[in-house]
Amino acid sequence: MIRFTSEQEWQADVLDAARTVLVDFWADWCAPCKMMEPLLERLADAHADTLLVLKADVKASPDLVERYNVTNLPTLVVFKQGEAVAHLTGAMPLGVLEKRLQQHL
Repeated sequence: MIRFTSEQEWQADVLDAARTVLVDFWADWCAPCKMMEPLLERLADAHADTLLVLKADVKASPDLVERYNVTNLPTLVVFKQGEAVAHLTGAMPLGVLEKRLQQHL
């Protein structure tokens, strides 16, 4: 299951997380973001033991957008032990997404 995070919850949700975190920076007007939602749900379910998938609304989180250099949507940022270790930009098939994430799980 995917849930939302905010700037106020960022430290606990992402930086202090015990497992790998994938943050989906998205906007409700972004068609490619909506296309990615079911794929991210499947990914979250398939890797529930090792991966936490969160969504961050770019409009509600401008400081996070700036801090992690989010310039296109969707942007997925992978965090391990509080560090951003990968940026994935744009819509992609599930197989490609899983392959790009595999080294971080």
